[in-house]
Amino acid sequence: MKFSVRTSVGISLLAILTIAISTNAVSSADQPAVSHPRGGELEVRWSLIENADDARSHRARWSITNRGKASLKPHGWTIYFNMLHMATRKPIVEAPPTVKITHFSGDLLKLQPTDEFPELKPGTTYSFEYRGVEAVNKQSWGPSGVYIVFENEAGEEEKPELIGKMTIDPLTRPEQINRGTIDQTPIPTPAYLHEQNSKLSLLPQERIGKVTPTPVLYRESGASITLGNQLNINPGNASKSDAQYLAKLLTPVLGKTPAINAAATGSQVISLQIKDVTVQGESKGNGSEAYVLDSDPQRGITITGADSDGVFYGIQSLLQLLPPTSFAGGQASVSIPAGHIEDAPRYAYRGQHIDVSHNFHSKESILKLLDRMAFYKLNKFHFQVSDDEGWRIEIPELPELTAISGGRAHTSNHDGALHPTYGAGPFRDPPTHGSGFYTRADYIEILKHAHNLHIDVIPEINLPAHARGAIIAMKAREKRLMAEGKPEEAVKYRLHDPSDTSIYTSAQGFLDNAVCVTEEPVYLFAELILRNFEEMFQEAGVPLTVWHFGADEVPTGVWSKSPLAQKFLSEHPEINGTAGLKNYFVRRIVEIINRHHLQAACWQE
Repeated sequence: MKFSVRTSVGISLLAILTIAISTNAVSSADQPAVSHPRGGELEVRWSLIENADDARSHRARWSITNRGKASLKPHGWTIYFNMLHMATRKPIVEAPPTVKITHFSGDLLKLQPTDEFPELKPGTTYSFEYRGVEAVNKQSWGPSGVYIVFENEAGEEEKPELIGKMTIDPLTRPEQINRGTIDQTPIPTPAYLHEQNSKLSLLPQERIGKVTPTPVLYRESGASITLGNQLNINPGNASKSDAQYLAKLLTPVLGKTPAINAAATGSQVISLQIKDVTVQGESKGNGSEAYVLDSDPQRGITITGADSDGVFYGIQSLLQLLPPTSFAGGQASVSIPAGHIEDAPRYAYRGQHIDVSHNFHSKESILKLLDRMAFYKLNKFHFQVSDDEGWRIEIPELPELTAISGGRAHTSNHDGALHPTYGAGPFRDPPTHGSGFYTRADYIEILKHAHNLHIDVIPEINLPAHARGAIIAMKAREKRLMAEGKPEEAVKYRLHDPSDTSIYTSAQGFLDNAVCVTEEPVYLFAELILRNFEEMFQEAGVPLTVWHFGADEVPTGVWSKSPLAQKFLSEHPEINGTAGLKNYFVRRIVEIINRHHLQAACWQE
């Protein structure tokens, strides 16, 4: 038979213990002795009940089911989970006395039993409700990356184990989907979406541009030009690498690689050249990135760029004129509309930013992204490889940066690992989106590919905040070198004040993510990293012109209880106290960047 025992735990809180008893239970003497169920034998269900009217909290239910052969005791285990909307020092408004939910760091939280937690026998489920901070109105905002860590009889941690099944119940009711009574966003029901979509109409074909971004002037002659497998490319005075790039992309379209022939003329020739062009009556010269594309059934195709960039963007427009299905191959020829295009960019900076420290993307993914950027004539790639959640670039002199912070793994004391974030789970291997880094060879390959696509790479190493990945790695380095009897070398690149007791929380819930900006090792570290990037750019044969140093979201309260910082401030009253330390850091970093003849960049707040 089955029955439920309910215990009141206070206003709006309910603890439910469901106990299943089978008269055919197998004797424990017939089973091997186990002290607790395995993580894979546990099931967790999370259900959002409602968001508060003021949108400042949510009420939800956890249900833990034991499918194992041993009871889950009221002690000796911790469930870890990520939940960004509870990334704060005090994530819980109300909870039953049977459990405690606490903030660990970042978006990682802990769920632990108290002595009042009922022993969860095999085949039973325990459910409890809690009220947590912030409204939660998306399933993806629920708990993720859930795992459990058991303790042995000596109180020592065992290896983390993934929960066998994690379920987030769908959000269907208004009190779940609305963030509160002030939420005016319509609930996206199928009926609502159908109503909105029914108001849309297809644009007529003549209003759909064939080239993106829309050129300054686009005119079709009414004729078409057919490109076949006898096509030649005449590079003229343009870059041979651009001619080779075009030939490579046309190979699957035509089933044959076009020949590069500087003497070729006629209807089956794409001619490239660099010289001044006119765009809607305005002369454009070197540095303007302008181009003119002419296509004629008798004379072939000519792409004239005011500079090498212009030729490359003309090539992209030509590629966009090809039927999309033609890139799959299988045809001997392909036709495009003949006509005339004049174009120049409206914006000198056409950028794409990617932060691979939060969620890592492989070298292959980055190369594909660069290809897509080139297709749409983007020319700046802001490539952020460090943050609180990871360090993604190999620095040979500082191996801990990638050995420790190139991945995420379980840690209960912040020692020797970056803890899981964004649902990455407790294991560094096999890699998830939380783990991975680029070797120097990887990064150099990315630089070369970007350069061939006329894209400038802007590297970002974020300081003084958003630096937890670097800080944890340098703590591990210091610990290693101290053990080797090298104290001076150990602290050479130390980034933190060991005696700092400042209490602060970053925007993403981290409690220790700012370097101690008053100490010289911070600037030695920054310059060492910059030099490594300079070397990689030089090896790639690519100019480094801009260095992005982050400088965003420095938490309130940082450095206020740092003895090193306060001693420095007492010796430098001109800095105007703790509030002036960020500006001090920026001045110091910009001085380093200027010494390397680079342009400094940072986030604007």
